[in-house]
Amino acid sequence: MSLPIIVASALAGVFIVARLRQLDVHEKEPWRILLLVTVVGGLCAIAVALVVYRLLDAVGIGDVRSIAGALLVVGPVEEVAKLLGLLACLPLLRRHMDEPADGVIYMACVALGFSLIENYFYAVSAENAGGLLALRLLMATPAHILFSFPMGLAVYARRRKGARTGLMWRAFVYAILAHGLWDALAFNGFALLVFIGLLWMGGRLFGRVMSYAASVSPYRETLEDFLAGEPSAASEDGLACLACGDIGAKAVWRLGRIRIQRCGTCGRHVSTWDSLIFLFRHFGGWYGRLKETPAPSDGHDDLCVVEAGNIANRREQLAAFRPRDLSPVLEAMGERAVDEAEGAWWFPGRVT
Repeated sequence: MSLPIIVASALAGVFIVARLRQLDVHEKEPWRILLLVTVVGGLCAIAVALVVYRLLDAVGIGDVRSIAGALLVVGPVEEVAKLLGLLACLPLLRRHMDEPADGVIYMACVALGFSLIENYFYAVSAENAGGLLALRLLMATPAHILFSFPMGLAVYARRRKGARTGLMWRAFVYAILAHGLWDALAFNGFALLVFIGLLWMGGRLFGRVMSYAASVSPYRETLEDFLAGEPSAASEDGLACLACGDIGAKAVWRLGRIRIQRCGTCGRHVSTWDSLIFLFRHFGGWYGRLKETPAPSDGHDDLCVVEAGNIANRREQLAAFRPRDLSPVLEAMGERAVDEAEGAWWFPGRVT
């Protein structure tokens, strides 16, 4: 049974690394480095945790399946281990950790590696190994990432900008409290309940941190600057323009999963709905849900306005905008993300 568990964990790890890589919108990290950090950082973290647990067991602290054990032992030990796992990988990241999002993504990779190895140990000792592995991949693995990712931003800030240690202490306290609370409730049969709460709280914090990181990235460019460059192709089969109905061939700009066409009839730019979501993430640093409002009454009940910068049709999965109108909306989003993060009590100053 060990080989199928190893294969399943490895495939899940590659999938999650791919999802994490998608969140790094400006300068994506190399696949080989992400996978290497997942393996090396995870192994280092697991090794540190095992050594500490054996030392604690030798002095009579062996049973940690209690509220006190979770908060005072498991949380601190495993979060210190993951932090040391990232620090051990820093020599590998000398040329790669060059924007705030990188610290978050690499810390998430270490947490992922730690969780996958931990999942393996749990699964091989269980009767229903496959079921337990699936359950832990759905619950424990994202939880480990949500516990630890703020420490990655703190490591980046400290290493690249010499920031004060306040952010690191705050990130570490958050990690051990979130981890300890999770285990304390899980030990008492409330894992699903706390998972939902942690997913909501950690997800909101993750979105806020990633929005901040994307907004202050040195690689960020404006939508207008991007569209001022040469199109990727002079023309391709056209999307229907919601403003004038033109369906003819159009010039296209591509950037990752973003695909934008320019209407030759009215001059607006058009995209698919999915592309619009990635456009807001890349140029506006927006990781939340887009706000939709009904379009002004003009006989088109199927149209809506998305974030006040463009019109869209959810049924047709299309959007249309003018760059001069949408760019200020995106810039305001980025500024808001920076102000919200730097104004938070846990954030002691800019990291760039």
